Formats: sequence, C-alpha cells, structure tokens
Amino acid sequence: MAAHLYIREHEPLATAGMFFSRFSERLEETTERYLAQDYEQLLQSWEQGPGLVNPVRWLDPLINAAEHFVHHEDVRRAQGEPAREFSPGDAQALYRSLKMLAPRILGASEVPVVLEPQGFDRVIANDRRGVSERGNQVAHVRGSVGEILLWVFDRDVAQVEVHGPSDAIRKSSI
Repeated sequence: MAAHLYIREHEPLATAGMFFSRFSERLEETTERYLAQDYEQLLQSWEQGPGLVNPVRWLDPLINAAEHFVHHEDVRRAQGEPAREFSPGDAQALYRSLKMLAPRILGASEVPVVLEPQGFDRVIANDRRGVSERGNQVAHVRGSVGEILLWVFDRDVAQVEVHGPSDAIRKSSI
C-alpha cells in the first residue's frame, strides 16, 4: 500500500497505469522498484508529500481525503476494527469527496443511484430522464458518509443499506 500511495503522488506516468492499460506495464515495473526499497525509507519519502510543482500537491485536499480514508479503513477493517464516528470537519471532507467521486464511479449504472449519507444532502449519481416513469428503477444507498464512500469504492466491509435494483449498479474506477 505504501508503494501504491507513493507512486500515485510522485510517478504520474506510472499512475496512469491504474486507469489506462497502455501504461500498465510501466505501473508494474515502478511498483516492483518501490516494493524493493526499504519500507521505512519509502514511508518517510511519502510523508514529505509531492514536490512543490507537482499538481498533486494542489489537488491533495480533493483526492487524498477519500484515498487515504479508504486505504486506512482497508487496514483497520482487516484487523477487525469496527466502523467509527468522525468529527464534523472530517465527515464534511469525506462528503465533499463522495459528491465529487460517486457520480464518476457510478456513472455506468443502469439506474439512477441515490446516496443518502446520514446528516448530509443526498448525492445522486447517474440521473437520467424518465426516472419518474419508472420510479421503482432507482437504487438507494443509506448509511454514514464514510460507509457509503467505502461502498462506492467497492469495499465489501461497508455497512450500508441498499434498496432497489442493486444488480443494475455498476462501479468503475475513476
């Protein structure tokens, strides 16, 4: 995971391999190179963040809230840790990420997907015309903002309620 996070912030061409098959070989080679490094040294390098001219530095508040949350929960949940509550500020950051990412990730769904995070406005993904004619063809996902974000990122541990045609929901990488 440390290699993944480092590459994402420091190796743009390798990062492209996460989304485009044309760059997948470069991603594999770069990943192997960082996996061979000393773990503590890699963590220290990652903690310093991207360089001053790296665009990731400016996008950090938008992309890293979700990325770091999801991977942190991957580790926590693998250790049997339960879902947790967040401060209002942290929950708001997760909600901003959910609003930005969910429509993109759920865009290929066959039905509109209405996300209903507790304490926040709904987020509607894949809203198409004709919904009122087929009102039962809408999927609803309910839960805390963090749990819905985990669900959007296809984590099985997410504690959400899904109502409606869940088999018509399609999740893709960004």
